[in-house]
Amino acid sequence: SMRGGRHQKYSHIAKGSIVEVTSDEEGFKGVWFEATVLGASSPGSKSKEVWVEYKSIVAEENGSEPLKEVLHVSFIRPVPPVEKIERFELYDVVDAFHKDGWWTGVVTRVMEDSRYQVTFDNPPDELEFGVSELRFHQKWVKGKWVRPGKQ
Repeated sequence: SMRGGRHQKYSHIAKGSIVEVTSDEEGFKGVWFEATVLGASSPGSKSKEVWVEYKSIVAEENGSEPLKEVLHVSFIRPVPPVEKIERFELYDVVDAFHKDGWWTGVVTRVMEDSRYQVTFDNPPDELEFGVSELRFHQKWVKGKWVRPGKQ
């Protein structure tokens, strides 16, 4: 049935689920932040808006209250499966954990001690990361994880 299919598509946004959310705000496009689904934006709402609470972004500069936000489902995905990664190679497309979120970049130098230089397009930057701060970049497409090739 149609309903079954549709339910499948959004099963990752059940209340209490841990998800990753992104935004189309300038400077944050394509950056993924961990959040918890609090529920539909309003009780009984049929809209595709979801109320989430960020794990590590706070509401005010000096506050400790986590930021809560209403987002369209298109900005929400499950947390990618955790892979045990021994090493990355040159030109692997990766997400790097930086400033509380996962930013997409490309490995542009393999260094000693399992350290990697990652180059980012937006905003342009080059930073160094340890293997534990990186993961392979994956896209959530029609309910499946897809990994791009090298760049």
